[in-house]
Amino acid sequence: SWMTELTNYVPTTVGAVNYAKIVAKYATARRILTASRDIAQLTQEDITIDELVSKAETRLKGVTQAAVQAESKFEIVDLQPYMTAARENREPEGQIKGLSTGLKKVDDMTQGFVPGELLIISGQTSHGKTQLSNNIMLAVAKNDHKVMFVTMEMTKQETADRFNMLTKDEDIGEGKIFLNMRADLAYTDVTKLIEKAKEKGCDMVVIDHLHYFSRSVENATQEVSKIVKEFKSAAVVYELPIILICHVRKMAPKKHPTIEDLRDSSLIAQDADMVLMVWRDESPGATNPNEVEVTLWKNRNRQKKHRRDFLYAEGMKLVETDPRPTDQKERARQAANTARMTGDKDLADIDLDNFGGTGEDDIDIPDW
Repeated sequence: SWMTELTNYVPTTVGAVNYAKIVAKYATARRILTASRDIAQLTQEDITIDELVSKAETRLKGVTQAAVQAESKFEIVDLQPYMTAARENREPEGQIKGLSTGLKKVDDMTQGFVPGELLIISGQTSHGKTQLSNNIMLAVAKNDHKVMFVTMEMTKQETADRFNMLTKDEDIGEGKIFLNMRADLAYTDVTKLIEKAKEKGCDMVVIDHLHYFSRSVENATQEVSKIVKEFKSAAVVYELPIILICHVRKMAPKKHPTIEDLRDSSLIAQDADMVLMVWRDESPGATNPNEVEVTLWKNRNRQKKHRRDFLYAEGMKLVETDPRPTDQKERARQAANTARMTGDKDLADIDLDNFGGTGEDDIDIPDW
């Protein structure tokens, strides 16, 4: 009779669902309790209020996702099916992957943008890095894709004015390009915006600019590196290509920036998948101040067959054909190539009529 009585206390399949709910309830309660302790500990750390709130929200959000994440975190997969899929999805020679920039010259260099990649666009102030990014965004939107533009330097009205100039006051349509509502954002807030952009069906995120988020004077290099890693991780997690605009250090006006001139940290280039540099001659005697030199310094995931080319500014719009007469165009191109090789040397005394042109092979662009 005692053995029979014991069976009344042994779980059976009849109550499996109820037992599972009880286990799940108390497991969740324990995770909430643990998260609460972690958040209490965070309040004692020397971090900003923005970082505190962000980490607290992330910690609480992890409570409900912990079970799913725990399952996938330790999952292992076979490489071969991915190799087969990669071959099947390989683009034919001459075609781009992912999103087009709308500019063939830039497409030839980058071969397009794919999810998970972080692209750096950099250059000196007013040399065209934001302009290039705006042109790319508009082209992506016109190809029926959605874009998130995160900017802290321009108001929504200023951004609208720029795109009106780009489109010549033509509408791009609703649900194409999204903007951040507020400008007082920490880089951790941008990660949340990237998540929201993914939820809205965005295919690209553009962030203007990296150095807005760098507040530390003593540890600028370390801080910038941490921010870049955060954005790269977001690109991978949310499977979106991200364009990150950043500054270069101060330099002579005629010096063409290189990948080593990225401000604050060489690790910016290390963590990025692609690095594009823009430069234009803004000196009073410039032959063609509207010519924008675009140089590809890094392309981790694809070949670098085409490394450098020129675009031309027509107001806010960038075009690929120089509107000037051919002979003058060639003279300016030769002068630009010479400037690249000679640095800050004054070119006024060079006889361009008798000067032989130089090509991309003469430009010292190292492999990264």
